[in-house]
Amino acid sequence: MATLDELLERCRESSYVPLGGEPTLALDRRESVDEAVLGLARYFGEDAGRRAVLVTVDGEFAGYLERQQLYSFFAATEKGIGVSDHSRVIGDPDVTLFTLRCPRGDFELLTARLGSAPPRTCPSHPNLELEVVR
Repeated sequence: MATLDELLERCRESSYVPLGGEPTLALDRRESVDEAVLGLARYFGEDAGRRAVLVTVDGEFAGYLERQQLYSFFAATEKGIGVSDHSRVIGDPDVTLFTLRCPRGDFELLTARLGSAPPRTCPSHPNLELEVVR
């Protein structure tokens, strides 16, 4: 679907001016970004007002990914009555982005999975563990 390099290229192309409060999508260079791309499609699809996310890779700022840039990873299709009947959804339709939030409320992070990795801590408050908001 997408590679990390393709996603980072979209971030570099972005002319997005941050409004403040954009959630952070934290990516790990060693993992596939497919889950994150599918989760972002759902995230942007849930609210038309969502314009961009801040992207980090291994904790380093990578840029902003805008809604339209994300959609470039998906092929356009013809639409008409009955076109989607019996169609198969590509990928895993159950991918969900989880929101992790600092207990003090001043930092949010999006992640595509909650695995067995050590709990993430807030970059501003390293002694505080981020809480799952969902």
